[in-house]
This record gives sequence, structure tokens and C-alpha cells, in this order.
Amino acid sequence: MALSTVSLLTCIPLASISIHRCRLSWHFVLIGVWKLITSVTQSCVAIHRALLIHKATTPTSDTAILLQNTTPHLQQTQYQPAGSQPTQQRPGLYKQSNVTQTSFFHSSDNLPPEAHAKKPDLTPLYWLILYYLGTITGMVGLGALVIADFRQNYYVRCLTYGFIAIVVVLALTTGFYWYKRNLENSQGGYVALRSAYIYTFGGSFMTALAAFGFFSALYSDLVLGAIAGNWAGFPGNGNEILYWAWFAAKRIPMFSH
Repeated sequence: MALSTVSLLTCIPLASISIHRCRLSWHFVLIGVWKLITSVTQSCVAIHRALLIHKATTPTSDTAILLQNTTPHLQQTQYQPAGSQPTQQRPGLYKQSNVTQTSFFHSSDNLPPEAHAKKPDLTPLYWLILYYLGTITGMVGLGALVIADFRQNYYVRCLTYGFIAIVVVLALTTGFYWYKRNLENSQGGYVALRSAYIYTFGGSFMTALAAFGFFSALYSDLVLGAIAGNWAGFPGNGNEILYWAWFAAKRIPMFSH
């Protein structure tokens, strides 16, 4: 969590300086905001997960009470000789009243609800909403640059067609899979058809959204390199220190565990 915090506090001022230098071009301002939100989202997800892990591994008072209540206890009773009671009341050689049976192996059905395994906490995924908002913002600025250079730049056209093809093919493949699987359902009839439509369009949309969010960052780096004629993406014009500082700061959370 400490490394992610350092990355977050480092990326924000560096990205702000970069955005300020690009203030005369709204295209690059939007792209800079996109990259800033990507860095912030990465650090916030790492910090959020670290807090959840710390909370899960720290014992609470409720956990201590639960362990105390579920710990088996042996109850001792006084021994009664065989001749101390009438014969009709003695089923065997001796009798123990108020016998408590204790087992160290508990069935999961007898445990309280708190003892069962909890479902995974998916709240860190809410940061993806911020990530997609930043991605859409950056793609607006990038799209304006692509449109302006689309006809005269062969590599920009190839990269754009390839990016669109990947998203469309993955979405159609997922939709076809769910449509075929639900049509083969034994229920048949209207129920199977409705389920097929829901899973087909829902699966296609989610796949397209995931592919768009995943490949857009790679597409932006490649297409900007094609527009600038600098495929390696090395900085120039005195921006080396700012570039490499932000480059290193974004990758600090990779060393956290």
C-alpha cells in the first residue's frame, strides 16, 4: 500500500505539469487527463485491495467471541456407583446424568452464519467506472487526431482497422457462443429463446467493453507513434526528465504485494 500511495502522490503532480504544457492543444489535454486517470485508478485499486486484506487479516471482537463460543468444552459429572440407585433406574453398570457430548469436528450446518466463508469483496472493481470515463475522454481527443491524419497516413488506417476488428470479432464470438449454448438448453421454447437473447447481447456488450478498455491503451500508444513518426515513443524537446519520471512512477505499484 505504501508503494501505491507514493505512486499516486508522484503521478498527480507530474501529470498535471504535462497537461499544463499541452494546454494549447485540447486533443493532448484530453489524452493527458486519460493517462492521469489511468495512473490514479491503478494506485487506488492497489490501495483499496490492501485495505481489504488488512481488514480481513485483523481479528475483531466479534471474531474472538465467535471462536470462544465455538470452542468445545468438556463438562464433568459426578460418578455414581452401580449400587447407589434402584435397579430399574440403572440401564448399565453406572449412570451419568446430564451428559454433554462434545466433538471437535463441527458440521458446517451447525456453525453460525459468521463462521461460513464470506464472498469475495468486489468493491475495488468500482474503480473501473472511473477508468472507463477516463478512457472515453482520452479516446475523444485521440479520435480527433486520428481523423485529421487518417487519409494520408497508411499506418494510422491499419492500426485503426485492426483495433476495431479485434473488438468486433471478440464481441461477435462471445455472442455466438452464448446464443448457441442457450438454444441447446433442454427447456426449449420461449424461455430458452429469451435467455439466449439476454446472454447473447449482454455477453457481446460486456466483451466489447472489456476489449475496448484493454486494447485502447495499446492502440493509443501505437497510433500516436504512427502520427508522430516515432514508433519507439522516446521523448524529445527537453521532456526526457518529465517523461521518465512519470514512466517510473506509474510502475511503482508493480513492486507491491
